[in-house]
Amino acid sequence: MIKKIKRRVAGLSVQTKASIAYMFASVLTKGINVLMLPIYTRLLSTSEMGIVNNFTVWYAILYVIVTLSLTTASMSIAMIDYKKEYEKYQSVCLTISTVTSGIFCIIYIFTYSYINKVTTLTVPLMVIQIMLFIFNPALDSWYARQRFEYKYQSVVAVSAMITVLSVIVSVIAVYRAKNNGVEDLGTVRVIAQNSIVIMFGIFFWFKIMLKGRVFWNQSMATYALKLSLPLIIHTLAKNILDASDRIMITKLCGASAAGIYGTVYNISLVATIIWTAINSAIVPDIFHNLKEGKTEVIAVLAKRILMIMAGATIIAILISPEILLILTTKEYYSAVYMMPAILLGVYFTAVYGLYGNILMYYKKSVSIMLATCFAAIINLTLNYIFISLFGYMAAAYTTFISFVLLAVMQGIMQFRVTKKEIIPTKSVVLISAGICILGLIINILYEKIIVRYLILAFIFVVCFFYWDKLKNILKV
Repeated sequence: MIKKIKRRVAGLSVQTKASIAYMFASVLTKGINVLMLPIYTRLLSTSEMGIVNNFTVWYAILYVIVTLSLTTASMSIAMIDYKKEYEKYQSVCLTISTVTSGIFCIIYIFTYSYINKVTTLTVPLMVIQIMLFIFNPALDSWYARQRFEYKYQSVVAVSAMITVLSVIVSVIAVYRAKNNGVEDLGTVRVIAQNSIVIMFGIFFWFKIMLKGRVFWNQSMATYALKLSLPLIIHTLAKNILDASDRIMITKLCGASAAGIYGTVYNISLVATIIWTAINSAIVPDIFHNLKEGKTEVIAVLAKRILMIMAGATIIAILISPEILLILTTKEYYSAVYMMPAILLGVYFTAVYGLYGNILMYYKKSVSIMLATCFAAIINLTLNYIFISLFGYMAAAYTTFISFVLLAVMQGIMQFRVTKKEIIPTKSVVLISAGICILGLIINILYEKIIVRYLILAFIFVVCFFYWDKLKNILKV
């Protein structure tokens, strides 16, 4: 049996091996954090969980601005254009992000009271953020290169070390702090968990700088900024789209509501494990196929990916109540009715991500930016109106609507740029409509556990009897 598995693995393409490896790394990093929720939700109050979620949200927003978004998609494109000088390119980008992080640090020293008031973060939490701004771009840059070159073993190894050490250190720190009567356990968890990331970031910062040995190159800096600056607005808008709900809930409903919403949101986002892993593996493949004009390969790939995402989303929606009961306490269960909307939002993240990959290849970062900004503005508006009227659970549905709008807009932009339908619109519409209808129906059935599990059993029976056909359809 083991030999047979080894032979099958050996026969897989590099892209498929990379996808499986990234899936494993993502399952490990996100999965362990989710599996630790039963411990965290019992050690920390809902308000303290709100502090952790608030830190994460503001980090995602500020990181993009402070580091100029230099470690996003421009890295993958640079690996093609600067193939022989990529180490120099990395060190130049790292120099820029370090300087901008230093500037932000100086600004914070003189305006800390105002920034703390806006973000509701304390000085210790902001210090951790600044250290992450300086050193985390090195880790992101290293990850980007390893993924592009399909060096999945090193990505898995480093991801595993960071995740396991972060969890161990944070749990021990919180447990000891609670026994010693420390009140701000949310801050303890944030500092302990991120200290491991910072240490790895410091290591890779020096590694990249010593290998590149170029602190400034005008043409490389211009190239990087030309690609990355439009992406700042796009990535910022995307992060606002992802996080404005939690920021507004903190402001309008308090830290406790934000803690409940953020925790349930994080559980539901386990579905992103699949998409993040697959996308990391297929971006180089999409770029290579576009370069060679093989758009029909991308069309087939896109349909298969959407079917995988749709199946995973429906299964996750069906078992959401039980997942929530296992991973959290009774204070969180009332939020179960948000999970279908959040999970459907993750599916549409994959839809607009596929279109976005194509737009990025053609260097249409401005088009991506405009679409994301529009969706973010719609999301902010809907959140403000409906959170005020219906409470924090409304945010899940307003965010879902915004993701649908973003997918539609990026699909239209991709067609205008390429003048052809690379990703089949009919397949996207049919799969998306089907999953939305099923998701909303299941939401009504959450109290009927027998009906839900009969549906789940039916899905598995169909998959079992039509497995050969499914393998041919989903074979990547």
